Amino acid sequence: LSAREVARYVDEDKSTIQRTMQALEQAGLVTRDPDSELWSIADDLLDLARDGLYHRALVRRAEPFLTALHARSKLRVRLAVPVSCRMVHIFRLPVRADVVPPGHPVRRGVGWAIPMHSTALGLAYLACLAPEQRQAIYSDPDFAATTPPFNRSLDDLEHDLARVLARGHA
Repeated sequence: LSAREVARYVDEDKSTIQRTMQALEQAGLVTRDPDSELWSIADDLLDLARDGLYHRALVRRAEPFLTALHARSKLRVRLAVPVSCRMVHIFRLPVRADVVPPGHPVRRGVGWAIPMHSTALGLAYLACLAPEQRQAIYSDPDFAATTPPFNRSLDDLEHDLARVLARGHA
């Protein structure tokens, strides 16, 4: 589509659309044909949309179980998916409005990405992986950078993961 077509479709000024499309292009979400100057959706955005549809279906299937678990335990219940060396939360009970006063900022809702080694959910996930799969995550450049105060050695982390497995938490 041209910037003019997008502007007409969303009822916005063409210059605003042009700036927005350039920002989306820098983020890798759209591409621009240099000859025709037409914009198209980039593969990364298609992957993101596919993942979003998958996660919606996953939440729909898991929500009754997670709701019942929350009702029985009265504890916080989260569903997350692994992305690189992080766990990305895609469902949470109770919802923010249930536990946070209005106007209070919350950084830990749906969409929150937390380093695997920094959360019980991530540790349970790591504990279930084969050693070579864990090593691939540990070698990710983002792994060490995700939490600057991560002072534990990988041997300590492996020891913690063995305890998670022994306790039946994974």
